Parts: sequence; structure tokens; C-alpha cells
Amino acid sequence: MRVQTVLLVLLLSLLTSCGRDSSEAPLPRLNVLIIAIDTLRADRMSLYGYERPTTPEIEDFAATATTYERAITPSSWTRASFASYFTGLHPETHGCVNRDGQMSEGLHTLAERFREAGWSTACIYSNANIAPELGFDQGFDLYDAPPINAGYPRDVGMIDAISMNDRIFRWLRDERPVDKPWFLFALYVDPHDPYLPHDEHRFGEDQPGDYIDGSRRVLRAMDKGETTRNVDLIKRVNRNLYDGEVAFVDHHVGALLDELETQGLNNDTVVILLSDHGEGLWDHHDYRSHGEQVYQEQIHVPLIMRWPGRTVPGAKIEQPVAVMDVFGTLAEEFALAEPDEHESRSLFSEALTDPRPLYVDEKVGRLHRRAVIDWPWKVILDRTAPPELYHLDDDPRELRSVADLEPAIVARLTAVADSIAARGDSLRTTFMLEREPLRLDEETKRRIEALGYVN
Repeated sequence: MRVQTVLLVLLLSLLTSCGRDSSEAPLPRLNVLIIAIDTLRADRMSLYGYERPTTPEIEDFAATATTYERAITPSSWTRASFASYFTGLHPETHGCVNRDGQMSEGLHTLAERFREAGWSTACIYSNANIAPELGFDQGFDLYDAPPINAGYPRDVGMIDAISMNDRIFRWLRDERPVDKPWFLFALYVDPHDPYLPHDEHRFGEDQPGDYIDGSRRVLRAMDKGETTRNVDLIKRVNRNLYDGEVAFVDHHVGALLDELETQGLNNDTVVILLSDHGEGLWDHHDYRSHGEQVYQEQIHVPLIMRWPGRTVPGAKIEQPVAVMDVFGTLAEEFALAEPDEHESRSLFSEALTDPRPLYVDEKVGRLHRRAVIDWPWKVILDRTAPPELYHLDDDPRELRSVADLEPAIVARLTAVADSIAARGDSLRTTFMLEREPLRLDEETKRRIEALGYVN
């Protein structure tokens, strides 16, 4: 299997390593669809080796595309990650890092660049953490969310995949332009808590009662340590529910991919599937959610790309890559930005041929955790705790820190983290980016708090 993977990487390199050249004929003006699935752990997907059949539709898609097996998100919560995907900048650089962060108007976003290049741009989303009030609508001709609570109980404040597809299909069938290419960013949120049951996508034992479910009431009690009875059963049930949510959104992503084929768009559309972060599910320090830790269950996410004429169907790339490099790939292929305007690199050239350590940055209030991955080594840096160091091949679940045994590696990766942070500070000055105070209307604030985020 490893030999097959190496051969596929070599084939991919032959097809793509040169990048674009000014002497080449211009690429067709392809459409671009980014399918983002909130809170999706790679290791809970059957595509990535999980024993349960949680993602059969995405597996079918991956057979026509290239899968990046070690894709790392720049942050473990929504706003910071998507700000990086939209700008090609690390969280510390773009500044949208904390609960009170937002996208600066001084940032030049992917949608703005596509629109300036002649694309029609649209975003259909289901998570208020990228609401227009937070600056994420910059450059989009359409920025829309289906009606809130569609498919969910009234206190949830989210939108399910059924309602998302209703809105996306309407845009694809009736609203997308026919005289120019388009860029569509679609964000599904279903794997995010609360974890709701779906009868057609159920794993594990039946839920034995209302007191053991995936509601916010139960989850918040668990998170606060206020539940003392049936703790192991509650964890097991909620892990099962999470898997069911993954299978549910997989089914509806499959329907979207079928719609592309029905409309004859496959040969004219780049399709990229990714996630912003994973979910703790009690794997470390009894932590269930996301946004405060940088262990693999929260930063290892799916990345699958189908690019007509460029990617290799069924290829699996083992080289670790930054999901943020999606920006650099699109920027290079469509001549949207110069390399000195962002911190990401092309997945068709530098990211594979010149691998570099990957950087993760997480800030919540006074908490500041960073991680650097230089495979197989990973260091976790916390200003209030000693460094942790893991050998991800030998210890993929990060259960045994060997920081005391490998001080030289800790020092080297710490220096990498400090260098990346310093470069980000310099870029902020170059771009003249200022941190701006959060300005939210009451409805958006309520929707964000309903997702469990409190400033």
C-alpha cells in the first residue's frame, strides 16, 4: 500500500510540480466549489480508515479526486480557521483569533480576488461564526444563510444539511451565472454539537432515555463536570451520535455532488472538500468540544481536491499539508495573488516538493496554545505549561510526551513557531492591519452563543 501511495505521489508531482508559467496557455476559467463541513474529524471518516461506514459518499468523490491524508488546519475553531482559508494568512497574522476577533476590512479575501478576476461569487453558510457582521462577506456577490433552526429544535440556532442543499440547489439551478465562471463556498454545520439522532444514520446502541442524548443541556453539564451518573454511557452515546451526524452530512454532500453531475458541471468545476477543525470527544483531558486544544483530533481534518486535468483520481498524498494552502493553490493557478501577499503555498508545487513545518495557533482569552508539526514530530507549546512532544508515527493518539527525552527537537520546533509568529507580526505591519473591536447585532450574538461560544 505504501509503494502504491509513493507511486501516486510521483505521478501527481509529474503532472503538477511545475506550477503555472507565463509561457503556458491560460487555463480554462473553471468554476470553483469549496465544500466545508464544520467540526469534521478526519479519523471519524471511513475514507480515512475509520471502521464505521460514516462517509461512503465522500469516498466515492475521493475516487475521482486526490485525498490529502495528513491535512492540518491552522486553528481548532471556526472563525480563525476560515479567516485563514479566506486570506492565506496564519491566525496571528490576520488577527481574527479570539472570541472577539473579526475579519479586518484591510484583508484581501479569496472572494474579492475571484470577483476582481471576473468570477461570480457566492457563499451559502450555516454557522454564525462567519456571519457578514464579522467581515466574512467581503467580496461575495451573494452571502446567504437558509432560515435559522431549519431542521433543528428551536434552541439550537443552526441549519441542517437538508436546508443547506435546498438553498444551494436553488442557486445552482436558477441563480448562478451562465456567462462567466463562479466561485461558491458552501458551509455545512451538522457535526457540530448538539449531536442529533438521524434514524437512517444510527450507530451503536439505541439512546435509552432523554437524559442520555446529544442536547446542549446534557453536553454542557458534562463539560462543566456537573454530571456524575452514567458518564461513560453518556460519552459512548454521544460519540455514536457524532458519527451519525457525520454520516448524515455525508449523505447530503453526496446529493450535492450528484447535482453537479446532473447539471453537467463536473468537467468545468474544481471541487475542494475540507473542514475547519475536529472535535475532542473526550480523547484528551476529558475535553469534549473544540477551540481550546491542538491535539490531532482537533486539527487533523479532511482535504480532498478534484481539479479537472490536474489531480489524479484516487491518489492519496501522505505528505503533511496545511489546509490553508488551498488559498495558495487557487491564487497560483488563477493568478489571483502574488506570493508575498499571503503565507500559503500551492498544493501543486511547493507544499509537496519543498515540505516545511506546519503551524497551528489557538487563542481563547488568556489561553494561547501553539503547535508545530515537522513529521513525525509534533510539539505543543502552552505559555502556562511545559512543552509536549509527540512522535506521531509511534504515538498517533498523543498519549506519551517525550519532551524531556528530546530537548533539542523541542528547542528546534519552538524556534520554528517563534519565527512564524514574528513573520506574522511583520506582515501585519506591512499590510497595515489593525485589530478592530467586535461589532455584533443582538441576533448574531445570540446565534453565536447558541453554538456554545461566549465572549
